[in-house]
Amino acid sequence: MPHIRALFVENEGVMMLLAEQKTVIRELVAKYTSYQLEEIAFIPDMVPRDLGEMAENLLPLEFTIDVGVKCAGREEEIVASIRTELVSGEFARINFGIWLRTMGSNAFSEYKPDKKK
Repeated sequence: MPHIRALFVENEGVMMLLAEQKTVIRELVAKYTSYQLEEIAFIPDMVPRDLGEMAENLLPLEFTIDVGVKCAGREEEIVASIRTELVSGEFARINFGIWLRTMGSNAFSEYKPDKKK
């Protein structure tokens, strides 16, 4: 089953954003893959603050999207499209990464908001 894992260090703002936007995220994955919304699971994965302090090179929010073989060969296109749509909405203010995994390959994209805003 395709699924989205949202890994983040315990943060009330990120938790609220994910709670409000989880269906939007699933809709984007459905839009750019050949899966139906009902087939896509959303799994929040919160790291407690004390363990987050031990982590290294962890973004404030990391999406890992597992989609299997149906999207093989289109990883870069799909991850770029999802990233573009997320940053045009509520996610524009947070540093996040998207890792799209298929059976054949992987693609990754990171977004960092402009500190001047």
